[in-house]
Amino acid sequence: MLTEKVLNKLVNTEYWRQSYTQWDVILYLKKYSNDTKEERRAYGTLGTDLKVLFENLKPRSKEGQKVRILKRQLKELKVMQVDKTALICEALIQSFDTIPNKAHGLISLIDASLIRKLPVSFHEESKYPQLAEYIQTSDDECESSLAKHISCILTSEIFEKQILDGTSEDMLHWAIDSLIRIPLQIFRENLGGRVLPIEMDRNSKDQGMTTISNKRPDFLCWTNGVLIFKGEEKAEIDDFPVAVSELTDKFNKFDPLYFGDIQL
Repeated sequence: MLTEKVLNKLVNTEYWRQSYTQWDVILYLKKYSNDTKEERRAYGTLGTDLKVLFENLKPRSKEGQKVRILKRQLKELKVMQVDKTALICEALIQSFDTIPNKAHGLISLIDASLIRKLPVSFHEESKYPQLAEYIQTSDDECESSLAKHISCILTSEIFEKQILDGTSEDMLHWAIDSLIRIPLQIFRENLGGRVLPIEMDRNSKDQGMTTISNKRPDFLCWTNGVLIFKGEEKAEIDDFPVAVSELTDKFNKFDPLYFGDIQL
């Protein structure tokens, strides 16, 4: 896609009054531009963009037609460049109609449908049809930071590419951060810390008591003072059942003797 600065130059330049080829325009921009080195790097892909653009124009077409097409491209580019992450986050974060007073009541809220589909950037809903109910690619949202991150999660094959056996627990952090920490951070940055305050704790030990260090969960995450994630990490995939058992056991205990001085 042509950059906005380049499109403006093409629309306003006197060069349109001459005969041209796409390569003439590239040379013209490089020769007379005062752009920075970083901006000039964008011209490396300009040839491909212009080739597609010029294929839709007759070699001797009138200047007005050229300008109209370029302005339309510019308008479309501006729409694509708007990051709508804040609007998406606001739509997804809505208050529940009723708040359950028992833990069992959370099941219906967890199983409830999303208020809207999650944005992605590269049509992952076609690549993964089983996710089409939850994700979608749209022109006005595909450039959002949230869409890019979700696409990164889906296309990087986090769990398939990561070799778990024979590694330390610290090697698992990237997957957990990608799935939990970074999405929550994106929401926090776009909604503001007061709307979605987040606290996280990993592998901390209470130095005051030696009997609880092995009873504290490996990963803890709170938002608005509510503990929403608690996890156990193991270095080897074969130890996954052990992690489940330990987490289940710890999930049933909220005594400071087991967790130390942590917020619940």
